[in-house]
Amino acid sequence: MQWKNHRITTFAVTYALTGSFPATAIATASSMLPDALEMKLLKHRTMTHYPWIFLIPIVFMWSAMQHSPGYALYTAFFIFFGYLCHLAEDFMSKSGIPLVSPYGKPTGLGLYVTHAPSEFRVALSIVALAVAFSWHNGLLTQDYLMHAANNMAVLVMGAGKNLHR
Repeated sequence: MQWKNHRITTFAVTYALTGSFPATAIATASSMLPDALEMKLLKHRTMTHYPWIFLIPIVFMWSAMQHSPGYALYTAFFIFFGYLCHLAEDFMSKSGIPLVSPYGKPTGLGLYVTHAPSEFRVALSIVALAVAFSWHNGLLTQDYLMHAANNMAVLVMGAGKNLHR
């Protein structure tokens, strides 16, 4: 999947599941990491696209967040979440991702081919489903969006105050 489609689908899915601007921003930004970490040093869709390396820590982070929530853990969780969204999106392609070993044969659902019209259709379908889910759950109402924006402003202003102490 192209970077622009990774960003928009991760944005839509994360917001639909969380209704949180900070979580959505963190996950969207980190959805580029699997490709960015390759830095032309690794073959595309190998080590950085092997999901098990990232699924195990996110399970532990989710559990830890339930017992002891905090900004650092929250941020780390949504970095991993965005990363895994990228892998899930690539898994839907014909090219797929390695599931058995980092350098093993890739497996994919074959729903699209990167850079083909099918990629746009799949991305649009994911976004449409996420928007419908968000709408159904009241995450797109004016009241909810204003409340979420206010919470984000308070978070940002609070973080700024902590930097100057």
